[in-house]
Amino acid sequence: MPKLKQLFFLTLMLIPVTMMGQVSMSMREKSIAQWLNANLESRRALPFTFKIAGVPSASVSRNWKYISHPAQGITAGEKKRVYTYLDAKSNLKIDCTVRYFSAYDAAIWTVRITNTGSNNSPAISAFKALDMQVSNGKSKDKGYTLRYARGSNAGKDDFAPQIKAFAQGTQLTLVPHGGRSSDGVLPFFNVDFGTSGIIEAIGWTGTWRADFGCNASGAALSSGQNELDAWLKPGESIRSTSVCLMRWHGEDFLDGQNKWRQFVLNAITAKVDGKLARYPSCTGFNYSDPAPCNEYSCMDADYAKGLVRRYNRFQLVQDAFWLDAGWYGESADYEHGHNWYNSAGTWLPDSVRFPDGLKPISDVIHKVGLKFMVWFEPERVMRNSLWGRTLPKSWLLDANPQFDQCLLNLADTGAVSFLSDYMCRFLAENGIDYYRQDFNVEPAGFWASKDEPGRKGITENKYIEGLYRYWDNILTRRPGTLIDNCASGGRRLDLETLQRSAPLWRTDYNYGEPLGYQSHTFGLAMWIPQSGTCVTQTDKFSYRSSFGTCVVFNWKITTPGMNLLEMRDIMNVFREVRPYFYEDYYPLTSLTNSVPDNIWLAYQLNRKSRNDGIIVAFRRDACPDSTCVVKLRGLKPNGTYSLYNYDTNSSEKVKGDAMMKGLKLVLNTPRSSLLLKYKEED
Repeated sequence: MPKLKQLFFLTLMLIPVTMMGQVSMSMREKSIAQWLNANLESRRALPFTFKIAGVPSASVSRNWKYISHPAQGITAGEKKRVYTYLDAKSNLKIDCTVRYFSAYDAAIWTVRITNTGSNNSPAISAFKALDMQVSNGKSKDKGYTLRYARGSNAGKDDFAPQIKAFAQGTQLTLVPHGGRSSDGVLPFFNVDFGTSGIIEAIGWTGTWRADFGCNASGAALSSGQNELDAWLKPGESIRSTSVCLMRWHGEDFLDGQNKWRQFVLNAITAKVDGKLARYPSCTGFNYSDPAPCNEYSCMDADYAKGLVRRYNRFQLVQDAFWLDAGWYGESADYEHGHNWYNSAGTWLPDSVRFPDGLKPISDVIHKVGLKFMVWFEPERVMRNSLWGRTLPKSWLLDANPQFDQCLLNLADTGAVSFLSDYMCRFLAENGIDYYRQDFNVEPAGFWASKDEPGRKGITENKYIEGLYRYWDNILTRRPGTLIDNCASGGRRLDLETLQRSAPLWRTDYNYGEPLGYQSHTFGLAMWIPQSGTCVTQTDKFSYRSSFGTCVVFNWKITTPGMNLLEMRDIMNVFREVRPYFYEDYYPLTSLTNSVPDNIWLAYQLNRKSRNDGIIVAFRRDACPDSTCVVKLRGLKPNGTYSLYNYDTNSSEKVKGDAMMKGLKLVLNTPRSSLLLKYKEED
């Protein structure tokens, strides 16, 4: 922007803006940044919409006043700008904060509406952070394919790819279940025009809504908080969902998916000391205590310290030790019906089992050079827990007096401050490096019960903002802390949580069942580069099903029949495969709306930086075929590659174009697997 124009905006001189209907974008635009900036600064349409007392914002925005100014970027390679609109009639101020990432042709924005008047504002409804048309730039074909994925529902088909073809007149609405952002469906979408497309991601850790359509102009896209119809008090503000748009061009949609993966890793994922936060692989403490105990509700400090030394002695350690539920007061009182679940809200170490807190355990862990991660679920408060008995009632959301649990009201700034102070102090005093947050309740009903008349959705809006403030407080006050985001296994995955956390336990589906785990990796890896799941068995078919950037090794080394050398070898293989997940990912077998048990499932991890890669393949239980032909991607057609088979310890030389045209995989028995590595020869 010319310096004179910058000065003009920085002086905050107000000018009228005329809007002209729904914003549209062609895939032939020079860049998303230029397109978005032109629409936000000129007299053209805005990419967000809402209603003021039932009147669409696009019909009255021509009377708004407008300013913009640059803001300090968050990361290298990023520019940030704030666009402000003032509506004199309603006394509403609208701030649209945009982050540009030129290296990825991507932008993220969020809209905030504030009542600057002295009276209650008119009702604000249909608040869409994104409301636009996208054309593929071709006059003949206006159709497209929408690619997305199931969310988590503790099922074998969690994260299964979903594909829907759109022709003119086709419509689809997607909404997650119960108030958790990826319960049932992931909020990431690829609008695929064939050799180009646009990826949309939604950031809202509550109930969002996404609408897709197809008309004569191309793809119609809109998204926002699902239910919001509320007036604002003087000085009060609400925020929109955040939205990301990233364009791609390439051979097909997988080029877009891999561009998205690199965008997530390099621009979205949290940084530690200026570098990508690589989330840990973990070792448990001989996971799950025997009945009537559960989780870790009978473990004590001496046993935990002994296990750390024993795991370290046998070289069965990774990055961190993971202490899950059951360490806190009352959770071990199983004789009176207490367990890990119904004791949530008493966030103090059990004084009998851990008389000196958790610090003695963290000291031993740190002494062997590892990190300590501990499980919490601070939002869910049981009525008879310590917090349920002692916290102010205004800090608790009580949907029904007959329920035995409440929610800590993160819509209340006092509750957020209390939780932030409490947790940061607890982590410091107990030497905890990584914070694991679970959330085993559907919050939608709790939020709705708190809404005032005429203020539908306001509690959810403020609660979600309070959650972000809480997590940001932890990350700011405790540099180097990493957050593991669980929520009944992968039910809070969205653009906002990806910027603060990773799912190290991506689903609560049948622990260690390999067919489901294969399917989960197959679908989720296209959207979220860093995720984790568990390993419970030592056979190749099972442990290879759990490959990823993060693994929780939930072996019980005290169980007879467990082979320490075998477990150590598996960990070494994992360490070798793990780095490949940080570059390009290609599913090699059929992408449909389900992943059946009677097929081959295979994927490729291509590391362009070193001209090598990994192929992981499974002949699933009910698959009748002993062979499968896959076509590799990202190789040099004229290159010669050494292809190594981990099972036979044999190598062969293969041309790149031959593997790209078709590589034949052979497994003679069902429920078996292949692990191959290729590398270009000098």
